Amino acid sequence: MIEFLDLNARHEAALIWYSAFLAFALLRSPDARSSVLSLLKALSEGMMLGVVTALLLFVVVLTTLAIMMGRTVGLFGVVPGITATVWFLTSGFSLLFSFGQSENGRGLLREKFRTVLAPSAFFAAIFNVAILPFWWEVALLPLVTVLVYASIVHSSRAANLGLLIYAVGLAIVVIVSLMESPGTLKTLMQAIVFPIWLTLGAIPYLFLLMRAERYRFESGVKSKTVRAKDYGKEWPLIVNSAKLCCIHQAIWVEVEGKKYGVNGTSRGLLSQYGYEVHDFKEIWSPNPAFEGVYVSVHRLIEDGFSLCRDE
Repeated sequence: MIEFLDLNARHEAALIWYSAFLAFALLRSPDARSSVLSLLKALSEGMMLGVVTALLLFVVVLTTLAIMMGRTVGLFGVVPGITATVWFLTSGFSLLFSFGQSENGRGLLREKFRTVLAPSAFFAAIFNVAILPFWWEVALLPLVTVLVYASIVHSSRAANLGLLIYAVGLAIVVIVSLMESPGTLKTLMQAIVFPIWLTLGAIPYLFLLMRAERYRFESGVKSKTVRAKDYGKEWPLIVNSAKLCCIHQAIWVEVEGKKYGVNGTSRGLLSQYGYEVHDFKEIWSPNPAFEGVYVSVHRLIEDGFSLCRDE
């Protein structure tokens, strides 16, 4: 009979410490309570709720497929429910909110391997192999958490050294376990391969989600054609016409399919949706009356904002 929770001593220690920390933060800090409520409210909104629910269903389907294939090689005697849950709440959400940063989908898998697959494999291995006795796990978890925080946030060399020592210790435990029980190799393989399997399986869904979000963004853009003859001496471009676009107070122009940010908001917003933003100076006309000065874009920006007034 297959069990449905791959709960080990490290999971139990993490559950105890993180539950205690969350309860302490919620009881002592009004800001923490407000933040949690805001997060829950955001996740419960129609579109976001649908996106998160769909990702959860993908995780369930991918886990089921992994179990079916794993049985043929003797893996997954225990359904990896905890590992799948940890992946969903960490790597899954990281993928979900980072896909908008992938420019036109190019280099997508390579980028996600670097930012998500490799870390998810590492943390899954840490949580599933080289498990120490329960009280050792309870004692070491706060220290390891502090070291990880110091390493990531403060780039502390001492923290990096501490994590290296911890990783070496776990590696020794793994080697000893493999020598004493070769069957441990299956657990190791499951811990490393399973989160990568989840990530690879979720990438097509998330890629389609990114494309759908970009389509929604493009359908909301207001635009019109602007021409040099309509601006006279106030025309700030070296070309005779351009497509002026605006959404969410971000203004840019398009010339021959290329996007040029007119105000600061446009570069960040367009990059967020994966568009390449060119330097506006490439098409910015110099002011013939003053050397080193460009024609003012004030009127162009005003016309752009007028497009956004009906949003």
